[in-house]
Formats: sequence, C-alpha cells, structure tokens
Amino acid sequence: MWVAPEPGLFAYWTVIVLSLMATHIMVYTHRRCVAENTQQQALRSSEAEALAHHAFRTPAGYFRLNRAGVGIMVFQFLLIICAIIIGSIITAYTFHIKGLVAWLLNEDDFAIDRTYSLWSMFMNLPDSSPHPNGVTIRAIQALYLLFAFIVPILQQIMLAVLWLMPLRPRSQELVYWFSEICFAWSALEVYLLSIIVALLQLPQLAQFIIGSKCDAINALLRTLFEPVLGNESMCFDVSTELNHGTLVLGLCVLLNFVVTIIVMRMSRFAINDRNSSKQALLLNDPLPSHRVGSEKDPLLSHSSGSDGARKHGQAEAETQASIIFRLGERLGLLERTTETQEQERFIID
Repeated sequence: MWVAPEPGLFAYWTVIVLSLMATHIMVYTHRRCVAENTQQQALRSSEAEALAHHAFRTPAGYFRLNRAGVGIMVFQFLLIICAIIIGSIITAYTFHIKGLVAWLLNEDDFAIDRTYSLWSMFMNLPDSSPHPNGVTIRAIQALYLLFAFIVPILQQIMLAVLWLMPLRPRSQELVYWFSEICFAWSALEVYLLSIIVALLQLPQLAQFIIGSKCDAINALLRTLFEPVLGNESMCFDVSTELNHGTLVLGLCVLLNFVVTIIVMRMSRFAINDRNSSKQALLLNDPLPSHRVGSEKDPLLSHSSGSDGARKHGQAEAETQASIIFRLGERLGLLERTTETQEQERFIID
C-alpha cells in the first residue's frame, strides 16, 4: 500500500503558511507604529543588556532574577532541548502485525513488530511512496523534520540568546519577534497528537480496508490453526502500542508550552520596559500583542472606550504582575533591587 500526496494537501499547507506570514507581518507593523507614536526610539536604553540581568519595574517594586533564577532558566532551556532530541530518537510507537500475513512475512512467528520514532519515521518516510526520490515526498520529509524537530529546538535557542546574551533593545526586539515565529511554527505537539489519533484509529482502518475479503480464510484458519494461533487466527490484523518516546515527547510538549508562555511574557515585559520612559509602568502590555485600551498603545486607546476601562485594564495588569513577581520572590528565583540602579539603565532625551 502506497501513500500518494494530492494537490489538496499542498494547497492546505500553502494557506496555513500564508496565514501565519500575514499574522507575523501585521504584528510587527503594529509594534513599529506603536513605537513611533510613543517615541520609544528617543527613550530607548542604548546599552547592551541580557534580559536575565534586567530589573523588572512593577507596582510592587523592582525585581531581578538572582543566581538561582538564572540557573533554573538555563537548566530548563537545556532540559527541553535534550528532551526533544532524546524523545525523537527513542521508540515512540509500535505496530504489531498479526495473522497469516505476518506468518508469511516472518515465517517464524505469527506476529511482526515494527517500531518507530520521530527520527526513524523521517528516515523511512520516502519508502511509503512509489517514487521515493520524488519532489513531493522529499518536500513532505523536509517539512516534517523542520517543523517537528528543528523549529522547536531553534525556538529554545532563540529564547536562550534573548535572555543570556547582552543585546541592545533593537536586537532584543528582533530576537523576540523571531522567537514568536518559531513558537507559532513549531509543530511538535501536532506530530504527537496526530500519532496518538492515528494509532487509535489504525486497527479500525485496517479492518475497513480488508472488509469481507478474508472471511472465508479466517474461517479456515480458525478451523485448522486455532489451537496454535488462538485469537490471532485471522488473515490480517494490526494493533498499536505507545512507547516511552511518546511519553517523553508529551512531557516535553507540556513543559515547552508552559515555560515558553512564561518566558515570552517576561521577555515582553522587559523589552517594553527598556523601550519606555523611566516613569512608565512595565506591565501595561503583558502579552505579545498590545492590550486594547492600554495607555502604552495610542493607536488603540483613541477608540477603545472610556478612561475608566483603560484604568481598569491597567490596574488588572498591575495586580497580575505583582502576584507573578512576588511568587517568584517567595520561590527564591527573584530578588528586589533599588530604583537608583534601574535609573542608570535609561537615557532620557
């Protein structure tokens, strides 16, 4: 049985790619307009700084990652990268092929096991096509490796660069934007969910394809070979099993999602802070896109409603910020710093 990709598959991929590209361009353009309208270029700090050493300005005071916090951040970057690599190499799932077909192929037993990992599936993907060196199957193979393996690792590398390398604010914005792109294009969780769903449906699909063509053979096998074959007295059957690789990748996806959301949000906090005046509050824009009605986004604030709504949104953001940073302080990952130290990081024209 061969798998032949049709034009509809590539048309669907093209639409997804164009949609993602349009989203990234609009977000980037929006932020550039906000920066120009709020004169962030004139207020931007000129020194290179690693975000791991940045002092976060909050209503509760100034907070900075201590050595334990920086160590935890480095550890989680390395942990996720290693988990992706290990989970991609070790066996993720197994096909158990049973019945007469398995015996004819194996000759020693009435069952054949086929094990696969993310990497072995990448290597064996061309074998599923009648034209293993064709352009379409090689394109699918390259996209599979890119989005399920390379992009998730590249995303963690970009976050590590953003937090550990001293960069100027403009460079940090570009690295942050590229990290957002990697997060949007990463498809490790898509691979994992598709594998789980496919394995659950594969036995029913196999029986649907065979239909009633093997009924006579199955009756003969049950009559002659049931003492030997038992429940496997059939023409063909297949069962599936999830292995340790799926568990490792599942934990990796969960950890990657939680860590990335927290780190990206803190990165947005720090970049906004470095691009704002000394009096501005850091946490008016906690998400990658600007908060509607926030005073930090003049393009939206003119049409966002009353001043009361804006003040309510700002107060809510400040409350959330205080909770996050105070929790980090209690966990021993953040330490308080002084306003005097923070003032030296801004150049006000």
